[in-house]
Formats: sequence, structure tokens, C-alpha cells
Amino acid sequence: MKTPTFCAIVTQGCFGAVPGNAMSYQTLFFQVGGIRSGQAAALQACQMGVSAIGRLLGGRVGDALARRWPKHGRPLTAQISVACGVPLAACIFLRSPPAFGAFPYYLLLVILMGLSTTWCSAGVNRPILSEIVGADRRSSIMAWQSALEGTFSAIFGNVAVGILAEDVFGYNLQSARSKLGSMADEGNRHALGTALLLTTSIPWMVCFIFYSLLHWSYSRDLRRLQEGGAKQNPTKSHQSKSDVEKPHLELKALALQRGQSANWEDCGNGSKESGEEAGLLQVVASPVKKAAPS
Repeated sequence: MKTPTFCAIVTQGCFGAVPGNAMSYQTLFFQVGGIRSGQAAALQACQMGVSAIGRLLGGRVGDALARRWPKHGRPLTAQISVACGVPLAACIFLRSPPAFGAFPYYLLLVILMGLSTTWCSAGVNRPILSEIVGADRRSSIMAWQSALEGTFSAIFGNVAVGILAEDVFGYNLQSARSKLGSMADEGNRHALGTALLLTTSIPWMVCFIFYSLLHWSYSRDLRRLQEGGAKQNPTKSHQSKSDVEKPHLELKALALQRGQSANWEDCGNGSKESGEEAGLLQVVASPVKKAAPS
């Protein structure tokens, strides 16, 4: 708990990665909902393509809000993104599509979902993690995040959808296998849709809660990092001062070796130190006068 922001981002990531894995059942949901196989594949491909644009949009939105509110812009970006996912998932998986416009209905919804629910990785998580940890630990932090998210999403994503759909909501696998043509089945559509709604909306709600904590922890961790850097500056300043004094001491030693003296107080128009340096330069630059023969 030394870095609450890191704990919040990793914890939400464990839940936030679950909807991504659960969405692998989305093509099957479209098929049992009466969409032809080719159209179902086109819907899935469209969402994946639009998601790439959504990540670019999320980066732009995150940067814009971070400039407007430096300590709250990125958490707000995440809250907007996950909040958009819940009503869109309800419209896709719970509400019945129009009788003669199912494909355009689902196409519009998957485009909106791809554009709005993909902001967090590029616009929030990675920028914040790169700011709250030192440069020497960023790779390990990213590795921990990816490992934990991948593990939890694999366990609670696909597995949870299958268990909920078949064992809880009554998805009839034998009925789906027995149909040679259309896989349309209202009962199976409702069972699978409800399972997908739960495995997407509930994790997004949990993510919203943990992203809300960033409004408090993000500024705190940034301040802690800045204070830690400030404590190291005096040592660096002392070393820099010693490095600056070395040429001055070398010049002074050279002047003493030549057996000449200078009025350090009167040389130069600046401080005592600058006057000494000017005097040293004059002494070193002046030629050594040889004694006249008697």
C-alpha cells in the first residue's frame, strides 16, 4: 500500500480485463439472436477495428483532460469510459433488437462501444503508471500489471460466461447443436445475453469505484515522488559545487607555484569569488619576470 495509485490501477485491471475475454462469446450471441454467421463475424471484426480508433481517441481525451485538470483529468477519463460501457452492454445483451433491423441496430452499438470503452489503457493506466514510479522500476511495474490482468481475465472471463449461461440461466447447448441452419433461439439468446451482461457490467462498475479512488491517491503519490526527488537534490548540488570549485583551486595552486600573488579582494567587479578567479587568471596569464643580471 505504499503506492495506492498502483494498487488501484492493478486491482481495477484485474476486473477490467474480464469483459474483454467475455466478449469472445459475442459472435455466438449474435448468431443465437438471429444474425447470420457472416454478419455476426462482420460485427465482431467491426468492433475490433473501431476499438483501435477508440484507443487513439482515449489518448487524446486523456491528454486534453489532464491539461485542463492535471490531478483529476485522467481519472475522469477512465470514469467516462467505463460508465459508457454499462448502458451499451445492456442495450446489446438485454434488449431485443428490432424485428427488421437487427444488424444495423447491433452495428451502431458495437461501434459506440468500440469508440468509448477503450480509453483506459492508453489515456489513463500507462500515463499514470509512468508518472508515479521511477524510471528504474517502470518495466517491472508494467510487467506486474500485465501478468495480474491476464491471469484474472482468463479465469473469470470465459469460464464465468460459460458457467452462468449454462448452469444458471439455462442455455440449452443441445438445442444449439441440433439446428442445422439458423441458430436463432430466444431462450438461448436471453441466457447468453444475461451472462454476458453480468460479466461485463459488474466488472466495469468495480473499475469505476477504483478509478474514483485515483482522485485522491494520484495527487498524493505524485507529491510523494516529488518530495523524494527533492531530498536527493542537496547531495547532487553539493557534488556539483565541488566540481565547480576544482578549476578554481587548480588555478590558485598554479599561481602559488609561480611565486606571484594577487589581490583577490580588488580583482573583478563581482563577488569575492569572482574577484579571486579574475585575479588568478591575471596571475597565470602574466609572464614570469626574470631578474635582471647584476
